[in-house]
Amino acid sequence: MVVARRPWLTKDLLSLEAGKVVITGLYHLMWSSTHANSAKKRLDKAATYDPRQVCHLPHRLGSSDFSTEVEVLGRALLSLPESRRNLGMSAKQFLSQHERNDVHGSCFVPLPGMAPPDLAKSAYAYLFDKAAPAAPVDGDTVAALAWLGLSFLGLARMTLCRFCPRWAFPGTGVCPAHSQAVVTDGTASEKAARFRFARQVGEHYNYYQRDIPKFVPISNENVCAYISRLLWSTVLPDEERTARAIKAQIRRSVLLQDWVGGDFSNLKSQHLYIRLRQTIDPFEYRPRVWRWKLQRLRLWLTYADMVQCQPRKKSRRTRDRIRTASELESLGYTQSEIAKELGITPAAVSLWLKRSGHSTFEALLRSVNEEQLQYTLRSVQAFEAKLLAGYRPNFSGVRR
Repeated sequence: MVVARRPWLTKDLLSLEAGKVVITGLYHLMWSSTHANSAKKRLDKAATYDPRQVCHLPHRLGSSDFSTEVEVLGRALLSLPESRRNLGMSAKQFLSQHERNDVHGSCFVPLPGMAPPDLAKSAYAYLFDKAAPAAPVDGDTVAALAWLGLSFLGLARMTLCRFCPRWAFPGTGVCPAHSQAVVTDGTASEKAARFRFARQVGEHYNYYQRDIPKFVPISNENVCAYISRLLWSTVLPDEERTARAIKAQIRRSVLLQDWVGGDFSNLKSQHLYIRLRQTIDPFEYRPRVWRWKLQRLRLWLTYADMVQCQPRKKSRRTRDRIRTASELESLGYTQSEIAKELGITPAAVSLWLKRSGHSTFEALLRSVNEEQLQYTLRSVQAFEAKLLAGYRPNFSGVRR
């Protein structure tokens, strides 16, 4: 069934009582609408409440006052005949039964693999299309509210990628750019290579990064702000200033400019956020978090350059065999004889001798110089990354 084909819909979510899930969807929808309208009034004092924003649900539940408390609307919703008959079962049972009773695709059935933000937008779009002021609250509306409630519960479980500052695809632990899932772009070998490279960069990034600010994770305190931005693209009072700060972050990195596109400076704020979701993180909607995320991505790209410039490490056994091959070559052995002695191909012997020199002394000298050079380069790049992350040296007490 479509209900079970989502990695983030765990057993504890699906085993919740359907009535609680539906009330969760209604509760977050109403409170997020209140948050969106308060932001609108800060911009325009003459702004009025739009009942279409909450799909006329207060009026359809028998209340003429759109400021009615959510608890009153919840009791009215649970008292409906459709609700009393079906909302006592688990969420999975209720949605599966509703899916089986679907006639000619009349009810809302989301696509498999949808993430919580996409599911919330799709369920809300279905509710909005069916939101005539005189339309009764039928079983399809209740089911769409249940999907909305599950998506809101899934938002609170979203985590950042364990390798970079982007949102991880729910239930996987890594972002779509570093995931090896079937739905991501590329062949299996390309996805595996991206995953290994991201893991190497993530070791440096997670070691030096500071604590994640409280406003970044989606919590009970800021989930309404996330939902209002997700469903209605709520404009904030400092929208233009934040957009200018985001563009300044992008200008500081050539790689970020390549990701976003060269015309980002001419984009308005809303179009800029759409471009950022298309190119960097499809699950981020809050402007304030974009400022933090782009700053951390610049740091992550610095570590990516450092890892990419490092030569591939050789094992101790391989280094010993290279030196042995160089010594045998200096004694007059041919490459075929050396390959037979070491049990490798003549092509490998030729490559080793070309890289290491023609004597044991030259091979050792070259190895030491390269190691010292790479160590110095890594030290300088690590210190630059710490400065980019906000580290400031303490020069107090140092003689000048």
